[in-house]
Amino acid sequence: MASSLDRWLATLSRGTLATLAIAGGILFIVFSDPPRNQCDAQFDYVKAQQAGFLFPSADKSVAKGVSYKQLKEYCEKNPGPGACYEFFGKLRIMVRDLQTIPDECASRAGGISEVKEAVWGAVKFMVETSWGEKPPESYMERFGWLDQADVALYCSLNTQIVRMYGQGAWESYRETLFTELPGAKDLPRKEAWPRMLLSEDCRRYQ
Repeated sequence: MASSLDRWLATLSRGTLATLAIAGGILFIVFSDPPRNQCDAQFDYVKAQQAGFLFPSADKSVAKGVSYKQLKEYCEKNPGPGACYEFFGKLRIMVRDLQTIPDECASRAGGISEVKEAVWGAVKFMVETSWGEKPPESYMERFGWLDQADVALYCSLNTQIVRMYGQGAWESYRETLFTELPGAKDLPRKEAWPRMLLSEDCRRYQ
């Protein structure tokens, strides 16, 4: 026994059926592969530029995987200008590529897991390594072994974090870092704060 749908289709002309078939095909394409916008195009650019560092490379001649974690781990185990040179260099290129993302696309970019891990993880490392295993003796030592170019990189990462996640998210994370630094809670806040990289006025590097 024919279904109601079959009976309805039987009443339609061939032209109408062809139109419905074409419309259905278009809808299928749209929903299976939605139209790409400016943000999608920019994300594709960043992913291509960061292939091998944040994202796997599509080039089969390049070793699979990403180097972010490996370079960061090496830098953490051997903190100093030499061991961290390549890691910081790659981070500078990453920041340059993130800066190409329009402001209206920034929050979506922050939702990309690889980007999120990289920017927050790099800032955390830089704050911790500049502080060291105990509080610096004075605010003059708040950079530790980091040089001015490294501090400028920290500030650039800070800027991207605020752009992608908002000022509130940065301030909340900053407070968390403040309490996690060795010996920081044993000092009055007004003494501990100036000795931290977190206290640096990044407007100086704009």
